[in-house]
Amino acid sequence: MPIKKGRETTWKEIQISKMPVVLYESVHRIEKFIEECQKYLEPGRKISILKDLSKMYENIWVGTVADLTKYELKVKGEFAVVIGKL
Repeated sequence: MPIKKGRETTWKEIQISKMPVVLYESVHRIEKFIEECQKYLEPGRKISILKDLSKMYENIWVGTVADLTKYELKVKGEFAVVIGKL
């Protein structure tokens, strides 16, 4: 995701994407990213958040955008996000 310029345009492209979208988000922007998911994506859209992949303590969360409010985020590590297709 772009850090500033073009971020809203990217969200609009994700909203209409008919293919899954895979993104990397840094530890510094993951909370903002989750808030934006709830703002821009429909509540029933599937999403996965993968933390510290290929490491001993990797963590994978799978649910919907509506379920993101229940996700207890430990803000350390690297995050990959998979947003399901429309």
